[in-house]
Amino acid sequence: AEDDKYGLGPEGEPLNPRRRVADNPPSGFRYLAKCSGHSSTVNHLDWSTDSRVLQSNDQSYELLYWQADRLSPGLGMQLLHDQRDTQWETWSTINGFDVMGMFPKGTDNTDINKTARSNHTEGERFVAAATDFGALLLFNYPAVVEGGPFYINAGHSSHVSNVKWLIPCKDLSKADPDPAKNKGTPRDQELLISAGGADRSIFQWRLVPKPGHAIQPAAAAAAAPAAAPLQLQHQSGAGAEA
Repeated sequence: AEDDKYGLGPEGEPLNPRRRVADNPPSGFRYLAKCSGHSSTVNHLDWSTDSRVLQSNDQSYELLYWQADRLSPGLGMQLLHDQRDTQWETWSTINGFDVMGMFPKGTDNTDINKTARSNHTEGERFVAAATDFGALLLFNYPAVVEGGPFYINAGHSSHVSNVKWLIPCKDLSKADPDPAKNKGTPRDQELLISAGGADRSIFQWRLVPKPGHAIQPAAAAAAAPAAAPLQLQHQSGAGAEA
């Protein structure tokens, strides 16, 4: 999506153009550095939680890291040391340690277009992957075990170009019109938006617990908790399981 070509740091202040160079930055933004090194078009960009490191993924599946600490003399320079233990504010790349086990048997980098990590607390996170075959894949995060359990959620009639988790919100779909009859505050729900390619459709999905339906669990990961499935949420409010 064209609106997704910029990334903001966890505190919202730094702007990072990707795929295009802004000749005239928007008012309030200031040019800080240029990160040069990719051999192809940059598709994905993520900040570390402390805003000191950037990771970028390009069309040739090259994953690079950059110095983003504005107090560092090497601002904008490529980082060559391992970032395995870096904590990331977001995750959208299709390569990297945190998603190295994400590819089911028979798939590779060319089958995944975008990933997105959920907003759950650490230890309860999931990562969704937009695929070329019209489906979303849902894994536990981090997805580091090859052949680990996952869910496949079909719906789009063509490739899925983008996927993004929304900010958690209260689920009021089953609330009683009479506030006095509602016990407690409705729990937060996790919603996911996926954008189709040729089908030109936007789907909204809801994360719902449904244990025991992981697809193709590897023997080494059979004891691991399976990810919860996504549920397609219709505009009418009636849900149909994907």
